[in-house]
Amino acid sequence: MAFMVMEPTNQTFQELIGNGVKYQVPRFQRDYAWDREQWEDLWSDIETINDEQY
Repeated sequence: MAFMVMEPTNQTFQELIGNGVKYQVPRFQRDYAWDREQWEDLWSDIETINDEQY
């Protein structure tokens, strides 16, 4: 499997998820530590973005 080199850039959330790239968490990544409350806070922040960068 090939790994994509990621360069830091400023993108809107729409540019990040709408670019056709499929993101995968590597197998060596630790388990998620967030609970439902943290995910709900993140999603709420994403929903309130008006073409701003996150």
